[in-house]
Amino acid sequence: MIEFDFRPDEGVLAENAEGEPQAADPAALEETYFVMPLRFSVNGAEVLGAGGEPWWDLPLLGFATHLQACLERLIEQGKAQMFLAGGGSLVWRLRDDAAEVRNSLSGATVPMSLAELHSAVAALFQRVRQFLLTRFPSMVAHPRWTDWFGASL
Repeated sequence: MIEFDFRPDEGVLAENAEGEPQAADPAALEETYFVMPLRFSVNGAEVLGAGGEPWWDLPLLGFATHLQACLERLIEQGKAQMFLAGGGSLVWRLRDDAAEVRNSLSGATVPMSLAELHSAVAALFQRVRQFLLTRFPSMVAHPRWTDWFGASL
């Protein structure tokens, strides 16, 4: 079972609202906005965590959109790397109909079903999209919104 989860940080969200995210620089939105605890586990093995802590503070928009792009590269090229804000990366490899990911910081390598990974990434992507639409409806006016999430609401 693959799980992606995040915990909304109300303080961060209030601070981000003051920064008018609908008008913010796209790189800033992907790297410094909506930073909150994220968790990624596969069959009970924590992928993101370090030092026994399964939750890692990462920018929600950047993580979700970069993960989606990384999955596309993995399927097309058989390998991909996703750099994480704050350091480290997730290095992906495709092996037949399975995938594996290695956290460069912890060195842990975790195998998983490619089909299950695809479903879990799609679910996270939609959950992040809906979360941002609910909390920051004006984000749909951002020039990169359709690049990140497509045109449909």
